[in-house]
Amino acid sequence: VAARVEIRRGRVVSLGDDGSVRLADGTVTRAEQVLVCVGAQTPELLGPVDVEFVPHTRFTYQGADATGAACLAAPEGYGLPLGSTGRWAFGQEIPDPAGVRALFPSLSPVGQVDCVSVHAPWLDAGGDGWMVWRRGRVVALVGNNLMKFGPLLGELLAQAALTEGLPDELTLGDARR
Repeated sequence: VAARVEIRRGRVVSLGDDGSVRLADGTVTRAEQVLVCVGAQTPELLGPVDVEFVPHTRFTYQGADATGAACLAAPEGYGLPLGSTGRWAFGQEIPDPAGVRALFPSLSPVGQVDCVSVHAPWLDAGGDGWMVWRRGRVVALVGNNLMKFGPLLGELLAQAALTEGLPDELTLGDARR
């Protein structure tokens, strides 16, 4: 596949089921297959989908000697160490620095990132899942917490791009099949 792929960079403003892609500069190109994984821009390019994109803020804290739980998963948010950087990330729908300080007293806030999370009825109890569909030459994927599925999704999406269907493993549990 990689030998046949031409990579172009630009802001996509519209997609056609025939594989046509219009860029913001007016350029239109046609492709044998188009793979769309654009997160919060999905409805803008593909129309309504059964997904809600909810903004939240992820706060970053510093503290090499941090003590407490290695990670936090709770309805109020999540927290995890960022590798061996001495930094920790906490994502919360409602920011609560006092709550973070109570759990991890040696951490100090050093930054924040505004993020978007996917809320959808098809996500599992842990917030993991994806939805995939094909419309002509366009294959689209949207989901949440997908980093751990990266190698698998890459392989399955490549299969989808090389065929006219969608691999069964990619649509597992999808009621729209």
